[in-house]
Amino acid sequence: MERLFLTGFPGFISVHYLMELVKVGKPQEVHLLIQSQMKNLAEEKLQEFRQKYPEVHFSLHEGDLTQKGLGLKTPLQVDSIHHLAAIYDLAVKPEIAHRINVEGTKNLIEWGEGLKTVRQYVYFSTCYVLGKGKLLKEEFIDHPGGVEEFHNHYEHTKWLAEELFREIPNVLIIRPSVVVGNSQTGKTEKYDGPYFVIRFLKKLGFLSLLAPNLGSDEIYVNTIPVDFLCFKASESILKHEKMGFPQTIANLADPNPPTTREYYAVVVKNVAKLRPLHLDFVRGPILGLLRVPGMSQLTGIHTTTLDYFNWSGKIQTRTVGEEEFPKTLQLLPKLIKNCKV
Repeated sequence: MERLFLTGFPGFISVHYLMELVKVGKPQEVHLLIQSQMKNLAEEKLQEFRQKYPEVHFSLHEGDLTQKGLGLKTPLQVDSIHHLAAIYDLAVKPEIAHRINVEGTKNLIEWGEGLKTVRQYVYFSTCYVLGKGKLLKEEFIDHPGGVEEFHNHYEHTKWLAEELFREIPNVLIIRPSVVVGNSQTGKTEKYDGPYFVIRFLKKLGFLSLLAPNLGSDEIYVNTIPVDFLCFKASESILKHEKMGFPQTIANLADPNPPTTREYYAVVVKNVAKLRPLHLDFVRGPILGLLRVPGMSQLTGIHTTTLDYFNWSGKIQTRTVGEEEFPKTLQLLPKLIKNCKV
């Protein structure tokens, strides 16, 4: 990992990931592909890296994943490629998702193959390539039914991008579950996933007591703190290197996630200081009401998020041990406290 190339900077996950990767991987050169409109923010974020690791040469390269050759003006030689750039919006339009998540990944692979020096590819996928399936193992997954087997175009295009790596023998695919704030501080810059519900209940305040528990004992909330994700990803990368870069998939997720009922109860208890009502008979009608046009603007909960309230899929991981994973329900009060309304 002497010369690494990374996409997605200065995004929330990529900044944390790069900090952990530089610490443990000790590269000599770090090349960052950025969008031109992100240059000032990238320079600002990079100042901390340069101060902390003066021995590492960091360089920014303006480019575009959707272009052949990534739109790079300067030829590069790198040993490892780390691909984090993607559209993460669950409500993304299909053409945008395909252009960035699929075509962008294809362009990156073609660019890397043209270098002849790349020993390792690291691709950040998602556990939700499972789509509407029931069990995600640490292996490639088939979806013969195409787009109909997914909840949204984000899931579908991330799966299509992952499929591009089937023929790449030296790839490590990292599949995180839903990424949340730091396990020590609870802080985040990325408010999606469970944060939509947390924000809504915080707006209601004590009135959230009047809302029934919309969770279920059959459905799970699988999240991973950003710092633990980056720690396990870096650990997996070093192991991948020691093993000679075999094609590997690592599901980075909670081995024992809480149910949505447990999760919802902790949120309401921290917001209103009491537990919510358990009125199961109104759960379905309320979830249906939240899908009424215009309700997402009122509640902040997008209809694409509601699909996961009724999805019972499970994530299998051999990469993460139950004893080492931060306890989700114990961490949740920190996330709630640091969640901006």
